[in-house]
Amino acid sequence: MRFHLQEKAFSKQVIFFPSQSLLLSVWLSKEKDILHRTQSVCCLHAALSLLSKMTVAVDELWDSQSVSPWWQQMRTACVQSENNGAALLSAYIGHSVTAQITDSIAEKKFSQITVGADTDPWEALSLDTEYWKLLLKQLEDCLILQTLLHSKVGKKRSQASSVQTEPPGRLSVKKLLEGGKGGIADSVAKWVFKQDLSPPFLRLGWKKEESEEGPPETGGIIVAEVEEDQTELETILELLHLAYQQFPCSLELGILHAHCCWEYVVQWNKYPEEAHFLTRSIDHLRCIDNAHVQHGIALMMWNTFIVKRLSAATYLMDKVNIRISHLFLSGGERTEALHF
Repeated sequence: MRFHLQEKAFSKQVIFFPSQSLLLSVWLSKEKDILHRTQSVCCLHAALSLLSKMTVAVDELWDSQSVSPWWQQMRTACVQSENNGAALLSAYIGHSVTAQITDSIAEKKFSQITVGADTDPWEALSLDTEYWKLLLKQLEDCLILQTLLHSKVGKKRSQASSVQTEPPGRLSVKKLLEGGKGGIADSVAKWVFKQDLSPPFLRLGWKKEESEEGPPETGGIIVAEVEEDQTELETILELLHLAYQQFPCSLELGILHAHCCWEYVVQWNKYPEEAHFLTRSIDHLRCIDNAHVQHGIALMMWNTFIVKRLSAATYLMDKVNIRISHLFLSGGERTEALHF
């Protein structure tokens, strides 16, 4: 079939690019089946190798310092996919096939060069290979973050879990890049609120050995009381530790506490009867080491949310006091009239 297609000289846009797109679409949409069938990885590797070896798919005149549209289309599909497990496997396969083709083309080009005694050994490099390495790192980070955001601590419902919150969405590399600098910390802060984790719990992720000193408290519940919860706690701490390692700037502890502080006060503004949310917000505010950031967030909390609530409460109290005083005065006048 391979030689038949080459003889027909189909253009890339007619059959090869759509066939690759269809192959990747099916692969990325069957993530659960793929993870349970390891043989499918070998099948995808064989299919991509066969298609890539066709001269109409990857041109023999392709320069290693330029980006191949063939591989760029595959990387774009992986970047946009929300099934990070399947996307990561396909990226590993694409990187492997690209490295094989790069070595093969480089070997053909430099086969006539005689290597002298004084010539240093060389290694074939390509721009596509470097792009694959970058994508692999991005997909690994995205998979760790998505696993963390979909994890839960214990089966007991906290006060925050009773509040209606949006379920965690599926992540992709494209969404993370478009989220900006604070997007990752904001997503983790929403997860912290939903699990109602205490500020000391977040510090345990930085030094996992501290968790062995005693049972940490999460949302007012001692998780060590239940063996099953203790196992889940260790898993969450491991995921937190990995997330801190993969995102050292976005999830710096002071930044994370600032986002958690703001998330809790926003939820308190929606549900003012839940005073626990305001208490948690202040707890996170105390954990911010940078005094300037701490003061700035405190001012924003006061001017945006707290001052409105206090002004309304003060106005109501003044109004009630006026009415009570008026009733007392009216009652006194009636009593004097009756005596008269």
